Amino acid sequence: MKDMEESLDPDKAIRFCNALGAWGRLSAVPTIVESYDRHFGFQDAEVLPFYLSTMMEMEWGPLAERASWEDVSTYPDLVMEKYEVLKRKFGADEVLLLHGELFGVVPLARRMLRSLGDSYFEKAMQPFYRRRFEASTGIDCSGFYKDREFQPLTAASILEGFLESPQATQYEEGVRYFFGHRIPE
Repeated sequence: MKDMEESLDPDKAIRFCNALGAWGRLSAVPTIVESYDRHFGFQDAEVLPFYLSTMMEMEWGPLAERASWEDVSTYPDLVMEKYEVLKRKFGADEVLLLHGELFGVVPLARRMLRSLGDSYFEKAMQPFYRRRFEASTGIDCSGFYKDREFQPLTAASILEGFLESPQATQYEEGVRYFFGHRIPE
């Protein structure tokens, strides 16, 4: 991954890191951190701390708050410390994470439900969560929006219906799915 990212111009490198962040594999963290450090100052690089935080922190915290750091040079060390903690916790860095825990479809649905009425940032994350949930389950989530307006009650109904269904029990944590089918590693 590192060699590919190094050969890209800043815009392509940042888009590549966006994809890695959305993927959520802990092993991608060093590449994202190096790219962020190398391309700091490019406007699009500002999203990378949010991906790192989304992968590694239970709630958005210091990894997402890059702008508040007086010395940006300490940011990579902070991220890599958290990376090492999570690597020890899970015994490897070849794990899929969402908010510092193994990615799971059921925990994702529960997080989505909890965030329906929360802050702007949480609402801004709904499309990210929705894409992960919809692709994993194959459940049609188009009702989340009507005329480009988020519909929290419809979203809640869809998510609760999934969580109460027998289908929810088929999903294992730490495993990727596409339309309900396990993706082999």
